[in-house]
Amino acid sequence: MFANIDSDDHAIHQAVTNLAVSHRVAFAAACAERLLPAYEAFARAEGWGAPQLLREGLDAAWAVALTTAKVPLPVSELQIRALCEGVLRVTPDPSGGSMDLRALAIGAAACTVCALRACHVESVESAVLSAMTARETVLLAALGTEGFEEDDDHHVAVVEARTLREIVQQGRDLEALAASRKMTRALVTELKASATRVYIVAPLVPTPMPSSTTVGAPT
Repeated sequence: MFANIDSDDHAIHQAVTNLAVSHRVAFAAACAERLLPAYEAFARAEGWGAPQLLREGLDAAWAVALTTAKVPLPVSELQIRALCEGVLRVTPDPSGGSMDLRALAIGAAACTVCALRACHVESVESAVLSAMTARETVLLAALGTEGFEEDDDHHVAVVEARTLREIVQQGRDLEALAASRKMTRALVTELKASATRVYIVAPLVPTPMPSSTTVGAPT
């Protein structure tokens, strides 16, 4: 049902609204998990950043998702605010350098903040924003890949495929969450597993042109 979910935020908003708060938090966190490895790669390449702060934030979000039926929650609103501030401090500057890994790192931080904010306030809006941010991040990163040529059909196809992959994965996540009445550790493990399909940007190889000496040559 959700695998072909429309790319506009209205469709995502409707799907997320139908989820329990715990499931919304998990959905937002899953979007961030898929981008976290790219933040780690950015930090290694640039010698700047703090992946452990994003990891700490996501761990807090997953903990809340598993225990939203309990009072008090395992992470207070004050702690959530502090975690958000920490992540924002280690968000890369969008004006520096190339926008492939950098765009993914910025998106990873933004989605982590969304997952944290979904824990206590505006869970629908925060989860929807995490999803839209993830989609836009994958698109921007692909467009910013070194060697991208907008008039190269192969490059355009690669960009579309990378963006579609995130859209499809979000649909699968929403399907799994909608089918589960209760958040379980098994479901969290399943959602986290999508992070193995990471968005480390691969070079865009130009479409090979046929050689004039081989065109029409006998086989």
